Amino acid sequence: MMDVVKEISYAFSYSAKRTGRFKTYLEGADDETTEALEGRKKIKTLCETRWSSRADALHMFKDAYQLIIDTLGDLATDGDKNAVGLKRSMQDFGFLVCLTVCEHVLQISLKLSNFLQNPSLDLVEAATEADDVVKTLRHIRGDDGAWQKLYADTKRLANTQNIEPTKPRTAGRQMHRDNLPGDTPELYWKRSVFYPLLDHLATEIESRIITPKDRFLAQYLIPSKLHLLTPEKEATVFMPFAGDLPDKNFQAYKNELLKWKCKWENRSDKPSDLIQTLKHAHPDFYPNIHVAVKILLTMPVSSATAERSFSSLKRIKTYLQSTMVEDRLNGLSLMHIHRDHQIDLDCIIQQFAADGNRRIRLIFPY
Repeated sequence: MMDVVKEISYAFSYSAKRTGRFKTYLEGADDETTEALEGRKKIKTLCETRWSSRADALHMFKDAYQLIIDTLGDLATDGDKNAVGLKRSMQDFGFLVCLTVCEHVLQISLKLSNFLQNPSLDLVEAATEADDVVKTLRHIRGDDGAWQKLYADTKRLANTQNIEPTKPRTAGRQMHRDNLPGDTPELYWKRSVFYPLLDHLATEIESRIITPKDRFLAQYLIPSKLHLLTPEKEATVFMPFAGDLPDKNFQAYKNELLKWKCKWENRSDKPSDLIQTLKHAHPDFYPNIHVAVKILLTMPVSSATAERSFSSLKRIKTYLQSTMVEDRLNGLSLMHIHRDHQIDLDCIIQQFAADGNRRIRLIFPY
């Protein structure tokens, strides 16, 4: 299904004739279809990497299904050979089931996909939000009404093209077929598409974000989660950060943790995130907790941070500025990425002068 949608979107994107024919049919569409497309005039391309973009593309493809069929039929009449095969691929009941189910499931995870790209997001907050999505997916899996609604939407799309609900032929001896037990098409597609997709997505989110690994143990240092810090977890909470902690013995960790617990034992204003916890963990009184929380806070949740760095590098190091030295490039990159931060030039100049460093010109060339 994804391959068919991608092929159709590329076929329209790289052909002015097909795009113009689609706009012609779009102008004559009813108000319901026009409103569902939200003013869009083109078929959205299916992105290879961004799942949030895929959710938007499938949503538009589903809403414009009838328009795309009509456009491909008109193009096939004019002799477009590719349009014939693409239209036939869309007129398959299995394609419609996969389109409806994937569009619905990806819409559930769409907000999480966008949320994980937030520059100020930390691992603990990401795991909390991801856990809510997993619970939603499992709730939908156990709700027969959700599948019945999706199957009704699929049959509604199929009825527009007089497509009968069918399922693949099963065989008793051939072991490489999708021989899932299902006497009716509804039961077969429920077991072969709906359940596996929900299970796969929930498992992947858990294994990538939620599953507590060694570095996640530091989340129990957050005052609102201190009651979950068992003696077994106390012995290992600092182990992933042992090489970066100022103290190198377990007794120092234990004493500091005891003092940290006593501080928040009877207080009602307990912080619930890493940023507020770091503000209260003074490095002079709680040096190990301060370092552990800071490391967990600075760990990237996704690859969005690295992608922003490469995007900044493309804008800064152009062919007109390709010979700059590394110090100047790093300085310009930091100024560009953190452009919202105010820079006190007088303080920086005084600091460089005190250190005997005269390379201010490389970092601030203008």
